[in-house]
Amino acid sequence: MVDWAAVATISTRKDIRNFPVANLASIADGPVGGGTGIPYMYLTPLDYTAKDLAVSIDSVISSVGTNTV
Repeated sequence: MVDWAAVATISTRKDIRNFPVANLASIADGPVGGGTGIPYMYLTPLDYTAKDLAVSIDSVISSVGTNTV
C-alpha cells in the first residue's frame, strides 16, 4: 500500500508558469486489502497541485513511500 506519491504537474503560478513542478501528496486507493488501483488524493483548493490540476489534468504520479503496518 502506498501512502505518499510525488505528483508532477505543469505550474500555473505566475512566477513559474508552464514549468514542470512536483509536490508530495497523501494518496489512497481504497481500504487496506481492498484497493482499487485508482489513486485518490484529498487536496485543498489552496494547494498548488490542486490549482494546477484544475487547469490541466496532465500529470504524473509516482509512489515514494509505503506503509509497513
